[in-house]
Amino acid sequence: IGKELDDYALDAILQQDCNEFERRVQEKHISICGFGAIMALLDFAKMSSPKQAIEVKVLRQGHSGEIRPMNEVVDYVSLLVYSD
Repeated sequence: IGKELDDYALDAILQQDCNEFERRVQEKHISICGFGAIMALLDFAKMSSPKQAIEVKVLRQGHSGEIRPMNEVVDYVSLLVYSD
């Protein structure tokens, strides 16, 4: 279920919708480290490139169980936010 929740929040990030991202995190009580910083990054990127669309790309997604198999894991996502 953790991956489903993470993907639910991640989808809003990929849509570059900070309000929806915050709503989803609060709605499902998703534990995401630095979710405020993620919103700030998206807003900053949009403000820094007002004439160019920004892109958000998933570089890598995984979980701690890939290193050492266990019943409970922490998911990690590496994102790239950029404009051409």
